[in-house]
Amino acid sequence: MRSVALLATSPWRALVVSGVAALVLLTTSCDRQISGDASTGTDTPAAAPKAYVNPCNGVSGTCEVVRKVDVDGDGQTDEVAIAYASDSPSPQVAFGTSHVTTLAAINGNVFRLTEDFNGVPYTAPTEIFRGAFAMSRAQGADIALHLAMGQGNPEQFAVISWDGSKLVALPQPPDPNQQGAQRTPGIWYLGSSHGKQQFVKCKQPGEIAFVDLSAATREGIPVPGGGRREENYFVFSGDSWQPNGSTNTADNSFSYSWSPHSNGFDCPALGTPN
Repeated sequence: MRSVALLATSPWRALVVSGVAALVLLTTSCDRQISGDASTGTDTPAAAPKAYVNPCNGVSGTCEVVRKVDVDGDGQTDEVAIAYASDSPSPQVAFGTSHVTTLAAINGNVFRLTEDFNGVPYTAPTEIFRGAFAMSRAQGADIALHLAMGQGNPEQFAVISWDGSKLVALPQPPDPNQQGAQRTPGIWYLGSSHGKQQFVKCKQPGEIAFVDLSAATREGIPVPGGGRREENYFVFSGDSWQPNGSTNTADNSFSYSWSPHSNGFDCPALGTPN
């Protein structure tokens, strides 16, 4: 009877042992497979970083990197450079046509836009560059440039932006005080003489105020009604500035020592100097 019992239970024990061994082997195999996928990540290799590109490479004339700032609005820092060149003047004029090029190194590619203009130019890239500001967009900086001195005429500025695939020159908002004047598209004309000052004030990303400030006195003579401050508000939509209200108030803050070169854009600066 005892030998019969042994014979009956031995196969059962062997079957249990075999099952446990198979389960251990299967579990070990699964653990190794999961661990290997998580640690190696061989299915989705990381993309190689873009190589650094100097935006001034191969540019003729004077070129200098002036700002590190996000231009295209992707949250990554780009490099902005300004280059200046000019044509030889004819005997009748003091200056030939000037060419200011804005260059932006974005994700390993260099984008550029050139403004051609006449007048008494700023020639040093650091003098041409007036700042990077949140003017027309919620994300990404617009680049403000001072192209030419006014010397009794309006100062010539430009504002360079990004339209999703390239650099573009933003149009100047409509100026009711300059209606009928001949203007070059892409150039912003800001008055700074004869008791008048014009400048741009940033309200919030996508909205600006075009400010006209008049003096309370001119050549020492009081102006009837005193100084005035007119602000015309604009929001950028599509590819143009749309009116968004205005104010006109008494204001005696006009100063004849005010500099359009330093104060043409009253906006918080974005980015860092090079």
